[in-house]
Amino acid sequence: MFRPLELQLTPVNESILLDNLDIFCRNGFQFLVDLNGKETSQFLLLFFWSGQFIKCSDSVTFVLCKLTFIIIIIIVILVVVVDNPLVVC
Repeated sequence: MFRPLELQLTPVNESILLDNLDIFCRNGFQFLVDLNGKETSQFLLLFFWSGQFIKCSDSVTFVLCKLTFIIIIIIVILVVVVDNPLVVC
């Protein structure tokens, strides 16, 4: 049995996650979102599938690292590409 994992995210990371849920879903994440919940804990991680088996002891750390990595990549894209007047999209 899998117990949903409450994510403690910064408000910025919550906003990025909410705005890009489709990207996270395509990368194997499934969330339960409580928009009326307490700020920084509105997301419950319901499921993650990486296409490979990982040891139970490493699974939570691996999943949280992958989630954080995707959030950082989105931040970099937003800062470097979207906010850069020299980049033509």
